[in-house]
Amino acid sequence: MFFSSIFYALKLIRISKLTMKKTFNLVVLFSKEEFNAGYLIFTFLFLSALLSVNYYYDFEHFMRLNYRGKNLYYPICFLYYGIPYVVSILAYLFFYHKTHLIKNRQMWGTVLCLLGTLMLNEAFNFHRIYLGKHCSVETLWFIQSCTTNVVSVLLYFIPLVCYWLVYDRKSQALYGFNKAFDARPYLIMIFLMFPLLLWASFQKDFLEDYPVYAGIGFIHLLDLENWQGILLFETAYSLDFVAVEFVFRGFMVLAIGKYLGKGAIMPMVTLYCLFHFGKPLGEAISSIFGGYILGILAYYSRSIYGGIIIHLGVALMMEFLAMIQKGI
Repeated sequence: MFFSSIFYALKLIRISKLTMKKTFNLVVLFSKEEFNAGYLIFTFLFLSALLSVNYYYDFEHFMRLNYRGKNLYYPICFLYYGIPYVVSILAYLFFYHKTHLIKNRQMWGTVLCLLGTLMLNEAFNFHRIYLGKHCSVETLWFIQSCTTNVVSVLLYFIPLVCYWLVYDRKSQALYGFNKAFDARPYLIMIFLMFPLLLWASFQKDFLEDYPVYAGIGFIHLLDLENWQGILLFETAYSLDFVAVEFVFRGFMVLAIGKYLGKGAIMPMVTLYCLFHFGKPLGEAISSIFGGYILGILAYYSRSIYGGIIIHLGVALMMEFLAMIQKGI
């Protein structure tokens, strides 16, 4: 028993080293092939400006607080996502001497589909209005959180799956849902991240934001046991992460990648950083590096399953470690 445990531990360490080496090599390969000093400097300055404006003026919170629920919120969201994304694409075309793609109507049609989907998901508010009228104040947060995540999944998948059925069904699997996939490297990455997340769970800032689940005080009003409330909430919470991977690493990398190739990754990273505005600054900055690595892995593997495993693994470990710390 003792020696077999040592054997499997050593085997896991060996696989971990190979996994990290393979991931590192892919990132290095991509970075070498796509290296362009001008574009890197531009992207750094652009992202720095976006982060500075948002976190100094609290722009994202101001936008939601003052316009969410109003018709004007739809065009505001379209511009909020659209301007940084299009600027990043145009910068790529300029620095890599591919300005001929500016005239590609199919590419801009795909971009328009993406931005329309993001706008619809962010600005759609009818379910919140309905629930606000029909749910008690005590249960509104829980029901609205679960419903919003499910609605978000539908609003992401329906338009992009329709786009795939019309334009890409014959040329590729549904944006990253590729059958050929090896889960072991990503599971090992999750295993290696656990000590860092465990350390983070003891930090005050971490416990101020997590767990996202906060239904313990009123879950009995819904005729649910606490474990049932946790299961329901975390399932809806998890579905949203699947949808996010589908949009960012699936559609943005593999659908728009038909036109931009590897150039689709950095505009995705820009928008992924923007997507984290409203969360702690450190999380928004780390999303740049996480989005970059996951984008590269999705591009080479043609699969988003790895990103889903990483995303879900980290998110759920953060939830449950925080629950343990708070005694939920």
